Amino acid sequence: MAARKGALEATMQMDLWYTMVAGEVGELNERQSDLLREAEAEAVDAEPALDDGVPEVVAFDFF
Repeated sequence: MAARKGALEATMQMDLWYTMVAGEVGELNERQSDLLREAEAEAVDAEPALDDGVPEVVAFDFF
């Protein structure tokens, strides 16, 4: 009976661990999507400066 109880507790711990990891992976995917959208928006904003031949603006953004 004690071995069965230990196995049940281990299973419950693994279920909690998988749930926690799945939640963290979901949050990481959301953060990745947010960062990608921000980078794409910044690229669109920087495009006119590149088209105008003004490299100083691009250099200023990096420093």
